[in-house]
Amino acid sequence: MSGPTSCFKERGRHDRYKPQPSAEVVIPTADVSLLDQILVETKITPHDEGYDLARRGVAAFVAELIKPNSTSEQVNNALVDRMIAEIDRKISAQLDAVLHTDEFQQLKSVWRGLKFMVDRTDFRQNTKIEILSVSKDELLADFEGILAIPARAADVQRHPEHYFSII
Repeated sequence: MSGPTSCFKERGRHDRYKPQPSAEVVIPTADVSLLDQILVETKITPHDEGYDLARRGVAAFVAELIKPNSTSEQVNNALVDRMIAEIDRKISAQLDAVLHTDEFQQLKSVWRGLKFMVDRTDFRQNTKIEILSVSKDELLADFEGILAIPARAADVQRHPEHYFSII
């Protein structure tokens, strides 16, 4: 063989561009429908939580695809725009629901406070910021025993990294 493809075949480089066979999931039923074959390709099993919803969605999509077409093959742009707007509205409503929960607002507040502290820190003064992921109650429980031991000024001067303030 001669030509540019022969050097690839001799070196085996062309093999890396071949699609690799995927592990197939076999549904243990006697007759497998086209819908089940499509769902197998999506790696969703009947035991997954959203399987029924995915099955109904794929069934509606396939039914729309195989529906007999009218005289024209043109896409109705207004219909597509309405569908996109509806999807956008639903996603926006879900995102708003998540963003306005108390838990998310509290987390956002903590991160904004941390950013404010980092922005206001003068790192030219050889300052380090270490973050400890702990609740106030857990921190208070750990410090209850420590606060009973008075810290001497000499210890603070010798080992300042062991003493800190909680803001």
